[in-house]
Amino acid sequence: MDGYVTIGFIQSVLHDSPYLKVQLLTDFPDRFDQGNSVFIEFFDKNPKRFQIEESITNKHGILIKFLGFDTFDVCDILIGKYIYIPIEKVKSLPEGVYYFHDLIDSSVIIEDETVGIISDVLSLPANDVYVVKLTSGKELLIPALKEIIEDFNVAEKKLTMKVPKSYFNYED
Repeated sequence: MDGYVTIGFIQSVLHDSPYLKVQLLTDFPDRFDQGNSVFIEFFDKNPKRFQIEESITNKHGILIKFLGFDTFDVCDILIGKYIYIPIEKVKSLPEGVYYFHDLIDSSVIIEDETVGIISDVLSLPANDVYVVKLTSGKELLIPALKEIIEDFNVAEKKLTMKVPKSYFNYED
């Protein structure tokens, strides 16, 4: 959704309650605090505002209840939906740290040549991994390591690598 950033994914309804199990897609779980508003896209592709009535954090993630959604049956229609906030509500990050939406669709430059576009970012335990769609259509996985990334220009959406093409042992 243009103008919005994804912060969560509604996985299920908790038993026969109005609480939704949400997979966090943000490093800021306080976005789900009581009283906050979030947005969910529906059939008409227009985001609808939802107010969080209550949230409970547990070892499996977060459970939220929306104001006015008081039964399992009403909450069931929300399963499989993403939760968003307006892009202007995005918090500033420290120098050298970027949001996934900043990275996705960025050009990847190796040896002064554009080799592809970042199509996705995988958040793995050791480090993030950039999924790069090469100009040939193949995919290349690049670890997000300071040792191999020379520069990322957010404004130009360019990720410059400081390793030779042979480092990745791929054929375009």
